[in-house]
Amino acid sequence: MRKRAIKTVLFCMAALLVAVPYVYAGYLVNEVITLSPGENQTREFLVYEPFDIKNLGPAEPWLIICSGDNDTKCGKLSISLTTSAKPTFGSYMDYSMIGVAYAMGGTPEIINQAATTPWPAEKTIKLNSTFGIVYVAALINKIKGDVPLPAEFKIVFKLSVAE
Repeated sequence: MRKRAIKTVLFCMAALLVAVPYVYAGYLVNEVITLSPGENQTREFLVYEPFDIKNLGPAEPWLIICSGDNDTKCGKLSISLTTSAKPTFGSYMDYSMIGVAYAMGGTPEIINQAATTPWPAEKTIKLNSTFGIVYVAALINKIKGDVPLPAEFKIVFKLSVAE
């Protein structure tokens, strides 16, 4: 069990070391967010057009590092993505958040939550660990009709204390 924990920590550290150059270059991550149990953070941003698979963009990506300690472990990470875009009557916008989450000692979990205006895209991830890492990106999937762009979005990250 101890060897597995050491391997997991080393893997996560290696992943972070590989990701750091891309973070500062702005390719894979806009921002690295650190959360402790009981904290939450909100980010507001704009998306200027629908996602294009050929260009792999535009998307707004974040790397979230959740860290607790032996007394206060990370519980559930709740992610909520909303938009204040105002489509005209009969129009709509499909948007989503995609990514992956991994808690130390757990198994990877895929994030793929979609929504249509005006409803939110929400995902809750059970970490129940002292350490977890999450990569998530927000993007517009499709626009039908008249939706003013750029679209304003808000994403909220809430980390609870493990029970």
